[in-house]
Amino acid sequence: MTLYTIVHDFVVRSFAGQDALIRHLERTEYWARTLRPNADEALRSAAVAHDIERSEADSPANTLLRRRSFRDPQALTYHQQRGAQIIGDYLTAKGVDSQQIERIQDLIRHHEEGGSGDRDFIKDVDSLSFLENNLDYFVTHLLPSHGAADVIAKFEWMYRRISNRSVQKLAEPFYRRALTQLQARSD
Repeated sequence: MTLYTIVHDFVVRSFAGQDALIRHLERTEYWARTLRPNADEALRSAAVAHDIERSEADSPANTLLRRRSFRDPQALTYHQQRGAQIIGDYLTAKGVDSQQIERIQDLIRHHEEGGSGDRDFIKDVDSLSFLENNLDYFVTHLLPSHGAADVIAKFEWMYRRISNRSVQKLAEPFYRRALTQLQARSD
C-alpha cells in the first residue's frame, strides 16, 4: 500500500458520511497532482489530509468557527497544528518513515498561510478546491449562522490568498460564481 493510499483511506474513514468535505479534499489532491505532475506522495498526502482536524466535530477550532469569523487566527492556528498532530500520530502508528511524516506535518501545519515553496502550493490548491467545491455547503449550512458578509469575506480571503497567478486564474471563475450567488442571497 502506498503512502498516499494509507492517508487517503484514513481521510475517507475519518469523514464518513461527509461527502462534500471528502470531495474538497480529493479535489485538492487532484489539483496538486494536475498542476504538479511530479508531486511526491508526501505532497499529495498533505493535500488530501490538510483538513483532517475537521473530522473532530467538537474540536476547539470547529467550536470557535461556529461562533466567530471563519478567519479567526486562534481557530486557524489550532486547525493547522491539530491536523498535523492527528496525521503524524496516525502515520507513526502505521510505521511510516519519520521524514515523510515530518514533511506531511509541515505542509498541513502551514496550509492556511503558506510561507514558501510547497507550503504556498498546498495553500493555493486548497483555495482552488475550496472555491470549486464549497459554495453549496456554505450556502446551506453556514450562511444562516454566519451571515452573508462573513461568508463572502471567507470566499474573498480564499481567493486573494492564492499566491500563484496561474492558480488564481484557474480559481477565478469559481470565485466569480460564488460571489454572484452569495451576493444574490444577501440582497
